[in-house]
Amino acid sequence: MSITWEYYSGRAGIGLKRFLDNNKDVKTYQDLCDTLKSRGVMPPPEEEFLKLQPVPKQTDIFKPKQKKTTRRPVGKSQSLGLKKKKPDPVKKDETKDS
Repeated sequence: MSITWEYYSGRAGIGLKRFLDNNKDVKTYQDLCDTLKSRGVMPPPEEEFLKLQPVPKQTDIFKPKQKKTTRRPVGKSQSLGLKKKKPDPVKKDETKDS
């Protein structure tokens, strides 16, 4: 004769989450059923078990690898720290032909 999960959890003062935390070998609902049946307890509905299962994060879902881009070499005019030289200013005296 089996007792219900509600009765067992109330008597033991333990919820399903805490029961799963204490029994690390229980990974699936079938594992839970087997563990509880060995103790003479009828398992809770599968929906209760599924509510406690972690939802996969977006990072856990397969993402294709992005191609690594290489930087183009910087041209001489764009190199850091170097400025274009300005032409020397022309003196006013040299421009007159008198």
